[in-house]
Amino acid sequence: MTLQLEPDVAFGMHPDYGVAAAIADARPFLDEVLRKHHFRYSEYLDVYLLADNTPHNAAVRTVARATREFQDTGLSVAADPRIMIPPPIPTPDGVPARATRPGQSLTSLTGELHELRRAADVSEVLGEILNEHYGVVLDLEEFIDTAAAWCERLDTPNGHELGLHLRNIAHITSPSSATSSSAPSSNWPSCPT
Repeated sequence: MTLQLEPDVAFGMHPDYGVAAAIADARPFLDEVLRKHHFRYSEYLDVYLLADNTPHNAAVRTVARATREFQDTGLSVAADPRIMIPPPIPTPDGVPARATRPGQSLTSLTGELHELRRAADVSEVLGEILNEHYGVVLDLEEFIDTAAAWCERLDTPNGHELGLHLRNIAHITSPSSATSSSAPSSNWPSCPT
């Protein structure tokens, strides 16, 4: 078995243009697969680029699908893991963006709880979860609020109703409403299409 030092295709992040793909040579198959997955060749940069308005999750899935297609034909692919890092969440002017901290996922903090024996240690982990600057509960609230806004933008009765349910959930998960006794209705509307 011989090891190939240079991949046939490499995916990475361009600081100004987003997800990019470079090819080792001008084989038509490489161009065909990248174009099939919505990459467009930039003669100026000599790389293939996804449209700059491609949502982050769609870009990650596109790279994964193209990689799989190349690998299924025996080609070697390299991908920069930074493709997986989502862009920063936009914030209003003058409001600093919350920085993510390593190991601050709800999964990792829950894993820590299994190892703890003292109430003070559990309290410390709960404090990290609820921290107003970097706690994971804020991420959940932000996600639910964004989903609610999306549903409301559909401007349909079901969209408005689902948005209202989501906003109720966001209120319930808010650390400031932890003592609230209200709960969302279990009668969920179907998501409008």
